[in-house]
Amino acid sequence: MTFDKKKIATHLSKKLEDNPTIDSDGSLEAKEANRMFSESYGLSIDAEQAWNNVEGRISEEASRPNWFLRIAASVSILAIASIAYFILTPSEEVYTAEKSIIPVDLVDGSNITLNKNSKLVVDPKFGKQNRSVFLEGEAFFEVESNPEKPFIANTENGVIKVLGTSFNIETTKSTTEVFVKSGIVEVSANGESLEITAGQKVISSSDNIQLMDSDENEISWQTRMLVFDNDPVSEVVSRLSELHGVVINYDDNLANCMVTIKFDNKSLSESLKLLRKIIPIKIQKKNQEYFLSGEGC
Repeated sequence: MTFDKKKIATHLSKKLEDNPTIDSDGSLEAKEANRMFSESYGLSIDAEQAWNNVEGRISEEASRPNWFLRIAASVSILAIASIAYFILTPSEEVYTAEKSIIPVDLVDGSNITLNKNSKLVVDPKFGKQNRSVFLEGEAFFEVESNPEKPFIANTENGVIKVLGTSFNIETTKSTTEVFVKSGIVEVSANGESLEITAGQKVISSSDNIQLMDSDENEISWQTRMLVFDNDPVSEVVSRLSELHGVVINYDDNLANCMVTIKFDNKSLSESLKLLRKIIPIKIQKKNQEYFLSGEGC
């Protein structure tokens, strides 16, 4: 249940002005206060107990004028309303992936896979008034279709709007990269908008939006699959290094050796051994770093 930030305080203040329930001795009818709150917000607050706590304090001040007790009663009810507001008002949901990839299931049926070192912030009104999130880092989105409420992914360098599709977003402080696996995505930044379809990729920055070349390895971190078709060893090593989060060095004479190979959910050790079957290389590991050497092609 969501409350307007000023609604409770304003409404109850008006109720107290229009329907004062202060007896001649200054006491507040707690049941009446609770009824007012319950009718307005469908909730029951133990106003009687709250008033008893206040009454115990102000009884020592019985010699003071009744206006003092009237103010104390009003403050008591407003305090109850304020506490209820802060407890019941929804706050944004924050998901943080530090050292591992985590799944995030949203209330609209959309599924998000959050990459390591990434953060997703879900708007508190998500699913009711909007479908808006904010992303830092990288995530793969599988968005449930809802034409009436477009899914909006916000980043530092752009806004991605979709109706129902699957796509990947990778952000840095200066750029946002969007790759579409299926459907259509609209990317906006700096007053420009660009629609991209399945297999396309754009990079937006503080300057512009650019359509870039892409391949099926764009979401390898999520699929755990790498596919190369007559690609240089330099590209293979770069992708393996990024996927497994390690440093892989190699001899310069290996850089331009062309290979066709597929790694399907393989460990780094398994992948390097497969590579060694295609080109003659020696694999060495020292202090969590790898080095590939060989005569070249």
